[in-house]
Amino acid sequence: MEKDILGTITRILIEYGKQKQLITYSELSNLVNKKLNKKVVLPVNIHKYLHDICENSYKEKGFMLGALVISKKLKMPSNGFFKFAEKVVGKRFLSDDEKKDFWINELKKIYQEFDS
Repeated sequence: MEKDILGTITRILIEYGKQKQLITYSELSNLVNKKLNKKVVLPVNIHKYLHDICENSYKEKGFMLGALVISKKLKMPSNGFFKFAEKVVGKRFLSDDEKKDFWINELKKIYQEFDS
């Protein structure tokens, strides 16, 4: 089941990346549950799957695919995304501006990858 969830989330994010769109944590979990036809992912724990996806996409493509997933309230990824990004990319974010710059740069790389 874990593999199905990861694959489903990845496919959704690739589709959103191709369309240059963002998706909220709750929208993503609802879409995953709908596609798998059962309630398996909650917005509060979707980060577990996003961490795996981010780590893999960063190793393979040089960007964190989970950058497409944002908090409805913040209009950008949650703090957990940036804490995990610090581990993955080996960079410490010292300000909110640095976080936002990193996020915008990740989006640019994602959109460039899927720009065809």
